[in-house]
Amino acid sequence: MKKRGVALLLALFIMMLASLLVISFVELTTTDLQITDNLYRRDQALYLADAGVEYAIYALQGNKNWKRSNKPIELPGGSGGTYDVTYDNENGTITSTGLLSSGQSVTLEANVSVTGVKSPYKVSIIYWREKH
Repeated sequence: MKKRGVALLLALFIMMLASLLVISFVELTTTDLQITDNLYRRDQALYLADAGVEYAIYALQGNKNWKRSNKPIELPGGSGGTYDVTYDNENGTITSTGLLSSGQSVTLEANVSVTGVKSPYKVSIIYWREKH
């Protein structure tokens, strides 16, 4: 009779241990998925902001007095993700913010030099960094 009682306690202990392992694994997996989703969204916002800087450089090649886009530009169309970009002629700074419909945003700043006497102007990048 003692062997049966020990076997039952041992089986319950093993089941409890297995349950704890499964719960821990599920919790870790859920956390990893949340981290991956956050990184994915941040990268999407970064790429949008990057597109805004590229757009400004393109615009400056045609018009060195270009200041900003009139409204945020949705990219790709229908996605809800936008970038808003401005250019400060005085200090040569392009500022672009990528914004997802989820609210995630990233802002990039690039300092450029625009030279030349007629279009297409030469745009030289001095620095390009994430703005915090």
